Amino acid sequence: MNLRCHKLAATGLTKAGASQQTNAAFTLADLLALLGLFVLLALVLTPALARTRVSDQGFQCLHNYRQLMAAMLMYTHDYHDLFPPNPDTGTFTPGYDWCAGNAGIGGSQEFNSDILLDPTRSLLVPYIGKNASLFHCPADPRTGISSAPSTLGQVVPSARTCSMNSAVGTNPESPGGQLPVNGPWLTGVYGGNSLNGPWFTYARTTSILKPTPSRLFVLLDENPNSINDGCLGVSMVGNWFVDCPGALHNLGCSFAFADGHCEHKRWQDWRTGVWPNPQGYGRDYDPVNPDVIWVQERTSALK
Repeated sequence: MNLRCHKLAATGLTKAGASQQTNAAFTLADLLALLGLFVLLALVLTPALARTRVSDQGFQCLHNYRQLMAAMLMYTHDYHDLFPPNPDTGTFTPGYDWCAGNAGIGGSQEFNSDILLDPTRSLLVPYIGKNASLFHCPADPRTGISSAPSTLGQVVPSARTCSMNSAVGTNPESPGGQLPVNGPWLTGVYGGNSLNGPWFTYARTTSILKPTPSRLFVLLDENPNSINDGCLGVSMVGNWFVDCPGALHNLGCSFAFADGHCEHKRWQDWRTGVWPNPQGYGRDYDPVNPDVIWVQERTSALK
């Protein structure tokens, strides 16, 4: 028996045992194969996890709008069927706006959620359980230093992403605040429309006949680059956006309609996700953007 055999015998290993021990060793090739498997799994699972996150954010956004629209309708029940005031002025006068404050990029209330809980300047407060997060789209990526007294100096998400259809609501400066808003942008020129037309504006739920309540939007996500006050201006003339709806949900936007239902709209045109219009603010899209037409059909109608 040679020296190697003596060593195997001394350790109690046969040739078969030695072979089994060698085969059981974790080699560099095995490690590389395992790492390759992990990389492959990551490549496969990452898009799926990203889609899940987008889906969860979309679900939460719709949930927020269901609660906001329920609050809006409860408000109308308590105020003789009248919608809250919705002037396109950015006013801070108590009782003059459904939701006061400039929530746009660089706006004074971009990171101030306290104003959303002030019942004199945010008229849905009695109906939302003091939950300011309902005004914020979970897909809105903006964060910054809070200017709200309750969270002063903390890093917080943007306070508000939602806006209200400029054709819906009451004019706080009308007699008793009971007449409809003017919808000043509906003609495409500021001040060109009034409660007398040519485009319908809606002070009461019962005044919504054309389009029908299920096709008239009341609330929506607004593009963070477009948002300022709580009113979303829409031109019914031409093919352009005055204020731009959001596209934060995988080129989609959440809407709440006058009948109380909410839905997610996936835009057809990538240009809807870019604001201002790449061809110039106030200019028609060329070629036509079908998303503008979709929004116009759900904003108002000719008298």
